[in-house]
Amino acid sequence: MRGREPGIRRARGFLLIVAVLLLVVVAVAVLALGNMISADIRAGVGHAQSEQAYFVAYSGLERATRTLLEPTLANRVPCASLNGNPAVTDVAAGPGKFSVRAPGGAAVYPSPPATLNGNLSATAGVIPVNSIAGYSARGRVMIDTESIDYSATSNAAASCGSAPCFVGAHRGMAGTSASTHTTGTRVGQFQCDVQSAGGVPDRVSPHAERVLTQGTQLQEAWAVGAPGGAGQRPWFVRFRENTWADLTHTSFNVNAQLNKVAMLSYADGWAVGNQSGGELIYHWTVTPAPGWARMAVSGAIPNVNLQGVHCLDASSCWAVGAVANIGGGGNNATIIRWTGGPAWTYPARSNGAPLPSPAVNAQLNSVWCNSANDCWAVGNNATAGVTGEVILRWTGGPRWTRMAVSGSIPNARLWSVKCIAANDCWAVGAASGGNAVIIRWTGGPAWSYSAAVLPTPAVNAQLNSVTCNSASDCWAVGNTVGGNEVILRWSGGPRWVRIGPSAAIANANLNAVSCVNAIDCWAVGNASGGRETMLHWDGSAWTQLADSASASNRNLFSVDVIGAAQRAPAARRELYP
Repeated sequence: MRGREPGIRRARGFLLIVAVLLLVVVAVAVLALGNMISADIRAGVGHAQSEQAYFVAYSGLERATRTLLEPTLANRVPCASLNGNPAVTDVAAGPGKFSVRAPGGAAVYPSPPATLNGNLSATAGVIPVNSIAGYSARGRVMIDTESIDYSATSNAAASCGSAPCFVGAHRGMAGTSASTHTTGTRVGQFQCDVQSAGGVPDRVSPHAERVLTQGTQLQEAWAVGAPGGAGQRPWFVRFRENTWADLTHTSFNVNAQLNKVAMLSYADGWAVGNQSGGELIYHWTVTPAPGWARMAVSGAIPNVNLQGVHCLDASSCWAVGAVANIGGGGNNATIIRWTGGPAWTYPARSNGAPLPSPAVNAQLNSVWCNSANDCWAVGNNATAGVTGEVILRWTGGPRWTRMAVSGSIPNARLWSVKCIAANDCWAVGAASGGNAVIIRWTGGPAWSYSAAVLPTPAVNAQLNSVTCNSASDCWAVGNTVGGNEVILRWSGGPRWVRIGPSAAIANANLNAVSCVNAIDCWAVGNASGGRETMLHWDGSAWTQLADSASASNRNLFSVDVIGAAQRAPAARRELYP
């Protein structure tokens, strides 16, 4: 028995060693597992903080967009003033802070603009142009009325097919529709390049940081008219970011006025009116430097006043008006067309095409097109002793056609027409005695007139302009018989509602209204009390712009605003995680 004890002791020693090794292995495994769990926790915390930093930086982009496009003009900041602005610098947002700056220090506005190097389809993701000089590395451009976001520019033929180009194009942005564009069309851009850095818990010693960039599309507006005194020189004023400025040049003709301005983009627009002896047409060219250039008409138009103009794209525009001797007999209605130049075309009197047949002795005051084969022109009869509305429609040719109204409108004059869709249009004006007139097109066979949509109590007024942001958000402006301003709003029915400005404006005739969205509109009119009439809608109230030396005591007949219809940032990019 004693002989077996050394073997037993050896077995027990071996088992003890195995037990120790197992304990070591288990301890190492537990330690490794602990380290893994700790690493996972640290990674999870780091990932969460990185995500938090991303959304903090994103909040900075949203704040920058709001600051640059603030509906209340007093709070709006131009791109050049973004750097160091307390509204966007070291701002707390949730678990961290962000700071926003404009690396370029000023808004981007290429001049001269690029032009398309070839026709562009409605689905193309690459935009070939003749130059990318002066454009942001990423952002938003306007081609005709379409807003397009792009992710980069390129000079490589492999990327462009035909270099240079914009690549990664997202079509039909900011509420616009993707469409085709012809070679040579100008490419406009007006944006602030914004960079937002977000850190958690702060920017001084962050545990996590993200930097995002975007191109924020900015707002531009044009208004035209003439001084109220003698020697009326056509007048241009431009609103950029938060300031109006006078762009009238001494070379512009005297004894003239501009009645309508229509902008396709930042790089293309038209203004029409009249001077002593004939029509007046100006084109915003931006080539070789920004400016309005006088354009010609091929064909004699004696003593014509042009009242309205509208364009679908760079090679498709209509302008309307009347011969000055209204009521003197003959076909006084005037319709001219732009198909890309070098001049506007006017039909010969011998055949009258595309004027209606039989002839309409009328003054045409406004024109609007839904498509190349769907346009409307409105005005009033100009035959001596005869009054009443005139509505013409273009459906592709060969002539415009006179359309009817279902419902009796006594002695009405129509001053403005605007469509949201092919089957949703409004026209406004006034009847004899000054009663407001509002009619609607919902697909035919005739326009409908009903006093049921007019405001109650009744407004004894002439309505001069109408615009719509959507099928349930429209504005009409004008003046009462006594001369005070009138502002009406349509919010889907059953009636238009009168809305007054934040402060009364004595003897102010409002001539035009234009919006970029439901909380950003402009209305302009005749000078009142020695100052210009410019009103701004910020979503809650209409406010008159403070008097400006560059826009003093002049009559404004038209305004058109371009910019972001939707507030979503354009072409956002993350610099680093």
